[in-house]
Amino acid sequence: MKTPNRREFLLGSGMVLGLTANVFPSDSFSLMRSAEPTAASAPGEEPGKDPSPRTAKPLYNTGLRTAIGLGDEPPSTVDNYGQLLWTRRAAYSRMQFGSPLQPAENAQWTQSLLDGYIPVVETHLSLGNSSLQLSAFASDHGGVKADYIEIKNPQTPYRVELFFPYTTSIMLNDGTVTSGDKVLAAFPRPKKSSIRLAKYNLLTPESWSTLHPAWNAYVPRQLPPDVDDTFATSRELYLNRPIEYRFPAQAGKTYHVVLGLYPDADTECPQINFPGWTVLKLSVDSESQVVDYALVRPGQPVLKEFMVTPQQNELRLKSECDPSSTGWIRGCEISGIWIFDAPVDTTQVMTGNLNSQALYYVRCGRESVYDIASSVALDYEPALSAESCWIRLPYDTAVNDSAALMRISPESARDAVKVRWESFVQKGAEFSTGVLQLDNLYKTSLINILLMRTKYEGRGEGGQDIYVVNPGPNLYNVFWTRDGSFMMGAFDHAGLPEEAEKSLRLLWDSKLTGTLAVYGQQASGAWASPAWQWDGQGQALMALLSHYDLTGDREWLKKVYPNIRKGALWIKQMTNLTQFVNENGEKPLYYGLLPMTSGEGAGVDPPNIIYQPNFWAVYGVREARRAASILGQNDDVEWMKDLDEQFSANLLASIKIAYRIIGKSEFLPTTPFDARTRGFGSIVGLYPSRFLDLHDPMVTGTLKTVAEGMREDTIGGNYHTFLIAMCYLLADDAAMFQRLFNGYVALVSPTNAWVETVFALNRAGSGDMPHCWAAALYILTYRASLVYENERKLEFCWGVQPQWLHDGARISVMRAPTAFGKIDFTLRRNGSELNFDYSLKPVALQPAPEEVRLHIPKLEGKITSVRVNGRPYQITQGESVVLLLRE
Repeated sequence: MKTPNRREFLLGSGMVLGLTANVFPSDSFSLMRSAEPTAASAPGEEPGKDPSPRTAKPLYNTGLRTAIGLGDEPPSTVDNYGQLLWTRRAAYSRMQFGSPLQPAENAQWTQSLLDGYIPVVETHLSLGNSSLQLSAFASDHGGVKADYIEIKNPQTPYRVELFFPYTTSIMLNDGTVTSGDKVLAAFPRPKKSSIRLAKYNLLTPESWSTLHPAWNAYVPRQLPPDVDDTFATSRELYLNRPIEYRFPAQAGKTYHVVLGLYPDADTECPQINFPGWTVLKLSVDSESQVVDYALVRPGQPVLKEFMVTPQQNELRLKSECDPSSTGWIRGCEISGIWIFDAPVDTTQVMTGNLNSQALYYVRCGRESVYDIASSVALDYEPALSAESCWIRLPYDTAVNDSAALMRISPESARDAVKVRWESFVQKGAEFSTGVLQLDNLYKTSLINILLMRTKYEGRGEGGQDIYVVNPGPNLYNVFWTRDGSFMMGAFDHAGLPEEAEKSLRLLWDSKLTGTLAVYGQQASGAWASPAWQWDGQGQALMALLSHYDLTGDREWLKKVYPNIRKGALWIKQMTNLTQFVNENGEKPLYYGLLPMTSGEGAGVDPPNIIYQPNFWAVYGVREARRAASILGQNDDVEWMKDLDEQFSANLLASIKIAYRIIGKSEFLPTTPFDARTRGFGSIVGLYPSRFLDLHDPMVTGTLKTVAEGMREDTIGGNYHTFLIAMCYLLADDAAMFQRLFNGYVALVSPTNAWVETVFALNRAGSGDMPHCWAAALYILTYRASLVYENERKLEFCWGVQPQWLHDGARISVMRAPTAFGKIDFTLRRNGSELNFDYSLKPVALQPAPEEVRLHIPKLEGKITSVRVNGRPYQITQGESVVLLLRE
C-alpha cells in the first residue's frame, strides 16, 4: 500500500464564503460513491499550473467540515452544505431542495457559528430562486444526548435522506426510525417517505477509498489484462485500525468467502518494500490468514479463501495490520469481497466471471451508500407558517423512552449548548486582541480540542478516567504523541490546568491496557505513537514539564517523575546504540544520535536519520534534568547532565557537517544525507528546543531558505507555519511573524477550523478537519503574541500588530497562567498615549522573571508616552520596548 504523506505544503487561499458547489465531493459520500474521482484541477484552472498568490479562487476542499458534539465523546461533523456526516450509531443526512429537487452540493453556500465561535453550525443554501437555512448542533439537554438538525421556515420543497450505517434492519413508523429497541431518528411526519435496507455494513467509515485518497492525488491503477476491475480500487486505513464489514448470514450454514488484495509496488519508497514492513491479517469470523506484501508479486492480485460456518446470523470480515508488522504506517487495505454459498474456482473470481453469482460482491472503495447504510427519504412541502422542521438523532435512546426525546424543546436544547460552551471558555484565561475573528478563533480552537478528546471511563490507574486528545474526527481519530503534546499544552496555556491534567494522564499512567497502552509510555520508556517515530519523546517531556511550569504543582511533578526519568533513560539507551566507529576510528555522521526513524519533518517517508527528533530529544533531556533538579534527585541530575552534554556535542558536530556539505553553508537539511529535504523540521533546533542560538548562521540561513519557499504567507505546511512564525518572533522580526500569522489565519474556514493541507496546484484541501494540532498551535501563537515566557524574560504584546492598536483600541489578558505567575493586563491607546496596567501574581515555587518587557508595535501616528500602572514612561520616536522590570 502507498505510504501516507502528511507533509504536503499547505498553500491555500483566504476565506471560503459563498463559493459555488463545483468542488470535490464531501467526504461521507465520496468515500462510498461509485463515481470516478473529480479532476485534479479546480474549475477554470489549467492542470499543473500554479495559481498566482491571493487570487480570487477559493479554498477547494475534499472534506470541509465543522465539529459539533459534547466534548470527551466522539464528535459529529457538518459539511459546508449543512449536511450531517458520520455521527455516532445513528445517521448522517443528505439534503435536496427546490423545484425540481436538486442536491445541496449544487447550491451556493455560506456558513457561520453561533456568536462567532459556539459549535452551532448555521448554513444558508441558495439555488436559483430557492434557498434553505439549516442549523446543526449537539446537546444533552433534558437528559437526552442527541444531534439536532433544524430546517428553518422552509419556503421550498425539500427532501431529507437519513442514512443509518450500522444496521441492515430499520423500521419507519409515525415520525420515528427504530432498529431493535433503539430510536435512531425522530422528525415531523413528512408528506411522503420511503425506506431502503442496507445489504451489509461498512463498520469503519473513517477508512478511505483510493479513488479519493486522504492525502496524495488520485493515480489510476494499471491492471493486467486478465484481472477484474474490482482490483482497480481499495479501501484503506492506517495506524493499527482495522477495516471491518458485517454481512447478514444464516447461522450454521457454511460459506466460501474470498478476500482480494492488490499489493502495489511502492514506487515512491521502494526501499521499504522488505519482508515484515507491511503485513496484513485478513479474518472472517474466527479464521485468519496473513499476507506479507514483500513476499507476494507486486501488481498481481492476492486472493485468500475461507470456509466458515458462522454461529450467529452474521459474518464479520476484517483487514488489519498484523502485530508482527515493522512499518510505522501499520496500515491495512482490501480490494474485493466475494461470499458464495458453495466452493468456487478462485481463478474465475480473479477474472470477474463469478461476480454475479456471489451472494455478496463488494468492490471495496466503490461501495454504494445504499448498499452499506439503511436509509429513509423524507419529502416535505414548504412551511405554511414561520415554523422549523426539527430532526432529532439521539445517541442512545430506547424505544420506550422516545416520549422523553420528543418532549425536549429543540430551542431550549440549543440554548443549553450556548451556556455549556460559554461557561467552558470563561473558566480559563481571557485573551482579547479586539479583533473579533482572532478572538473567536481562539475560543473555537479551544472548544475543538475538547470536542476531539475522548474519555475512557475507569481505564487508568486506580480506576481513574483516561482522556485521549485526537488531532481529528476521522483520519486522525487516534492519538499522535506529537500532536497531542501541543494539544495538552494548549489547555495549560489557556488557563485550564484541570483539562490538561486529565489529558496528560495518558503519558504517565502505568496501568493502561489495549489501545491505550499503545498510546502511553512503553515498557522501554518510549512514547511512540505511532511506532518508530521518535520526535514524540521530547514532546511528551515538554508537555509534562510545561504543566508543572504553569501550575507550580510539585506534588504532581513528584508523581510523574518516574515516567520523566524513564523517558530520559530511553534517550540515553537509544543514543548509545549509534555510538560506534569504523576500522579507522572514524565516526559516522549519526554518531550518538537517535537511530533511523520516520515521521514529521522528514521530507521523505522511508526511515532515515532525521535531525528533528534529535532536537526534540535534547530538549527532552534538558527538561528531565530540570525536573530532577527541582525534586533534588541529584544522582539523576549528574547522569542527565552528562547525557545532555554528550548528546548535544554529537548533534552539534553532525549538523555542522551537514550544514557545510549537504546544505552548502546555506541551510540545515532535515537529514544529513539529502539536500532535497530543506526541512522546516530542522527549525525545531531554534523553536521550541532553543538548541541553537538565534544568530547562528545555521538558523538564519535555514530561515532564509525556508522563507524562499513561502507561498501566500505560509511555509512548509499548515501547522508548521506557526512554528516558523515563532522563530521569527524570537528573532525579533515582528513583521515576518505577523505576516505568517495572518497568512495562516487567512486559511481558516468560515467556521474557524483548518484542514490539514491545501494543495497549491488545485487549491484542494486534504487530510482531516478540524485539524486540532493546527488549532493548538494557533492557541499557543495567539497567546504568545500577547504574553510569552522568553526563557527568563516575560514579554508583553510582542506580536501585537499595528492595526490592532488603533486609536481607542483595548487589548487585554486576564487570569493567564505563566511560568512566573498569573497575569492580568490591559493595554489602551488614547491618541499619542498608551496606557498599560498589569499585575503579576506569583504562584508558590514559581521563579520571578529576570525582565518584564512591553513591546510597542510600529503604529501610525506618533506615540509620545506610555503609562504603566499610572507611572509615565517617556519614549523616543521609534522606541519599541519599554523595560518594566529587571532583576
